[in-house]
Amino acid sequence: MFTTDYKTVEYEGGKIQRVQSVVFDDWDCLKFFRPEYEQESLDKLHEFYLMHVVSKAPKLFGRMLLFHVPDDVEFPKELEIKRYGKVSNKQIKAAIAFKKYFKIDKNKQPVFKNAAIEKFYRTLEERDCAKLACGDLPYTKAMAIGNDYGMLSRALPGASFKANASFFVMDCFDVDSMYDVVGTPYGMLIKNGEVLSPPLFGREALMVRDHNVISIEKPGIKEIPVEINGVTLRHGGNAAFLERPETASTFLGTRVGIAVVGRKVVAVKHGGKMRVPSSGFLIVTSARTVKCNPDDAVVYKAYPDVKFAIQIGNSLINQGVKTECFISQFYNIRKPFQISYPPSLYPLNFSKARAARMGIGATKDGRPIVVWAEGASKTKYVDGVDSTGASLTEMADLCELMGMYTGVNMDGGGSSQIMLNGRRSFKISDRNPDNTEAERAIPCGIYCD
Repeated sequence: MFTTDYKTVEYEGGKIQRVQSVVFDDWDCLKFFRPEYEQESLDKLHEFYLMHVVSKAPKLFGRMLLFHVPDDVEFPKELEIKRYGKVSNKQIKAAIAFKKYFKIDKNKQPVFKNAAIEKFYRTLEERDCAKLACGDLPYTKAMAIGNDYGMLSRALPGASFKANASFFVMDCFDVDSMYDVVGTPYGMLIKNGEVLSPPLFGREALMVRDHNVISIEKPGIKEIPVEINGVTLRHGGNAAFLERPETASTFLGTRVGIAVVGRKVVAVKHGGKMRVPSSGFLIVTSARTVKCNPDDAVVYKAYPDVKFAIQIGNSLINQGVKTECFISQFYNIRKPFQISYPPSLYPLNFSKARAARMGIGATKDGRPIVVWAEGASKTKYVDGVDSTGASLTEMADLCELMGMYTGVNMDGGGSSQIMLNGRRSFKISDRNPDNTEAERAIPCGIYCD
């Protein structure tokens, strides 16, 4: 069903780079999956923030509450707030309540504005589901962790192949509306004509159509009819679709805003003044056009001929020609207070900034290929012993070396990993203080039975 290969590339100055490829017989065997949330997901994210984010750049970050509301914990009705419209998701409801009634003071201690929010917080704290990570900036941000955010190593234990896939909401700059939940993947995913996640941000996508026609395209949500409760909505027709970075919020008005993340309505608000999710998009229409509620399903009426697609970007190689610069749009992480939309910009320099990388594409004869370039340890790196990580220019070279003819970059960094029959051949770049691997939770992966 697949074959794997490994190579070690030598760079100047005694540096090395290890790379692994997996080539599959056909596209039918590759599928997407969502892992289940587990306590370790929150624990590892909190450790990552303390070790690699807040401690290294405290002047960029405020005081953050990372939390998850377990299924068996009820959200108090007295804490429900209508300002952000009708919402049913407990994680979003809790984030809204924490925004209004909770803060972290300069001594890094929680402060509560009423007894109900304190009781709710203490319940989460007792379950080890509320953790603080504090930078130097004097603001508080509550970041909910979603239900589909788990460990690749424990998901689908019988799979012969699995790997991380999409970018996802992870840092405080990604959480720019009350509808954004940590662990939400974004960018288009399609399997056998079914759109599992909508196209966003004008990024490049690998598209595999019938008869193995393979291309790299830049699909957009405004091109796709969307169906909710049997009503088809079209941008520029009976609705307007708003997305980042062009639009951050709507103004006051008489129309209805429908916040969509993935394949669900997450909020409905009348009267305008609604924030556009940075992990989804906003549909603005009239109340007479469609009646809907949070949790209603969203169906994307497009691409019936596409067998497999993944939109992450940037492209790496296209019909044998290596990409030399950013073509996909990305938010500039060095300017974090502009209109936000998910950064996912690795380090900024296309040709020089090195990290662990993942790529997916096709060989010249149209077979699927996944490539993993091992990253340097974030704790202890030794020239000639550890991989140095690859820039995107170098990743294109590595993908070409391993046989990729057309392909795009996937989520890299500490999320990068391939597992064959439950084992990794390389090491994850996120590390503990003793240099042991620290696996990062992911919300979306690809696998083969």
